[in-house]
Amino acid sequence: MRCTECGWPLAETELVSTHRTSEGFVSYRRCMCGRITIQLREHWGSANQGGPVAGPRPVHRLT
Repeated sequence: MRCTECGWPLAETELVSTHRTSEGFVSYRRCMCGRITIQLREHWGSANQGGPVAGPRPVHRLT
């Protein structure tokens, strides 16, 4: 995945914070261009079962 503003690879952006939610893990990443991207890494199984986690997907981009 890449920044929708400048095309920089999101994997190479600065991780600002990560939080656990009922749906998985939410990560806030800052791109080289200054944009903040929010990603959700969703749970595939029950949180109690320690099920696998899906790959990240963009949720929202803050300007």
